[in-house]
Amino acid sequence: MPGRSFRLTLTFDASPGRLRIDVTDARGDRWPLVQPPGAATETLHTGGRGLALVAALSDHWETVPYPPSGKTVRAELTTPNCG
Repeated sequence: MPGRSFRLTLTFDASPGRLRIDVTDARGDRWPLVQPPGAATETLHTGGRGLALVAALSDHWETVPYPPSGKTVRAELTTPNCG
């Protein structure tokens, strides 16, 4: 199906204990929207919860353009300081 392929990139930087996750797709026309917690909806959707999970589990996330017409959702997670 056109527009359904994606690329997943994981980058780990050991010194600060940071994991970066990039998910890139060709659908630059559809940018992600995250509903605020507790937002009322009239219908129960079966999809679209992925970014709510990303927002809850990551330290920071953003969406950036991926030329020529795609986008990348980038999330960063850091390990807690154990020292």
